[in-house]
Amino acid sequence: MQKSNKAKTPTAVTVEASKNLSLRETNLMNNITSSSNACPAVTVPFHGASLFLTKYNDEPYVPMKPVVEGMGLDWKSQHAKISQRFSKGMVEITIPTKGGDQLMSCLPLRKLPAWLYSIQPNKVKAEIRDKVLQYQEECDEVLWQYWTKGEAKKPAVRAAVKSYLPEYRKARAAKMAAETMALALSFMPNLSDISKQTAMAKAVNDAAGVELLPLPAIEEHYYTAGEIGELAGISAQKVGRLANANNLKTEEFGKYFMDKSAYSSKQVEAFRYNQKGVEAITMLARAAA
Repeated sequence: MQKSNKAKTPTAVTVEASKNLSLRETNLMNNITSSSNACPAVTVPFHGASLFLTKYNDEPYVPMKPVVEGMGLDWKSQHAKISQRFSKGMVEITIPTKGGDQLMSCLPLRKLPAWLYSIQPNKVKAEIRDKVLQYQEECDEVLWQYWTKGEAKKPAVRAAVKSYLPEYRKARAAKMAAETMALALSFMPNLSDISKQTAMAKAVNDAAGVELLPLPAIEEHYYTAGEIGELAGISAQKVGRLANANNLKTEEFGKYFMDKSAYSSKQVEAFRYNQKGVEAITMLARAAA
């Protein structure tokens, strides 16, 4: 009988980190009490929540559900965002908890700041805003100190928070946002340069929390199909059909912009018309009347 080649889900063995137990000793304990394929894990107390760290491919990973719920955020919606944005870095690992083994979505600790700063405090409920800020300021530093030292002392955490770390985290978050947006824009070849610059600036500025990239100035006014339809007395759908039939969706008559889909929350490419495009559609509509 042939042995199955199916890959096994990584399994972590949880050990409580304490001042009297160094990380080296913790890892030794894991190696003794678990199988050779098990990943060491550490429970990290953080402002009333129990967070976890686990070792995978020789680097620390963070189960994200306890972090998300500790901030007071909805796990289902955040899991969807994390899965989309960090699909290459996320790993499913089995973590032993008080309620039994749980399969958890984990991110590398080095990528945690990018996700933390993707949450905009001014857009969350007022009652969890302070908690979100608390996690953004301290969470990854506390986890890193537990991973490297086996404990996190308040003076050391506060010193790090007041030093270069906040700016470093924001810079890293901005870098991740830029990389993610660049990948998304690569699937939108028709998008105008102005729209690409605008999308990139908004993504980076939202992640950094400050205006790092200025929004490009749009000197010429561009009209949606709906706006032209109102001017010409026809539907937006007919505007689109006339434009397609007469090959008007070119730079001569307008540009592609990112716009919200009328049927979902997704951003899609949408053509908008310049003044020459408006005149061409209006003339065609009158000729067809």
